[in-house]
Amino acid sequence: MKRTRRCTQQPYKSTTKSRDYNIKISNWVDLRDKAREKAIFGEIAKNCSVEKLAKKVLGDEWDVKKPAIMDWWNGQPYPNWFLSDDKVKFGSLEAFLAYRIGTILLEN
Repeated sequence: MKRTRRCTQQPYKSTTKSRDYNIKISNWVDLRDKAREKAIFGEIAKNCSVEKLAKKVLGDEWDVKKPAIMDWWNGQPYPNWFLSDDKVKFGSLEAFLAYRIGTILLEN
């Protein structure tokens, strides 16, 4: 008979702090809701991606297309921890776009 361990940790709450680096976010804002409040960017879906929101808020010059499939893990027992340039670029892209969208939506 195989023994299994039970996890005794509290469930992860995404609104309070990051589980990786203990970063506390005191006043987070859903950019989709903020864009809907301004009502000048057209209809914005509840599950709109950062890339689609960037195209609506920042314009066509920020039309970014991520690859359909990005293999972060190659299925081997020991994953390749070295990231390619494309993986780093697309991994940091959403954070940069969220920053640019936020600066436009949150300015007075």
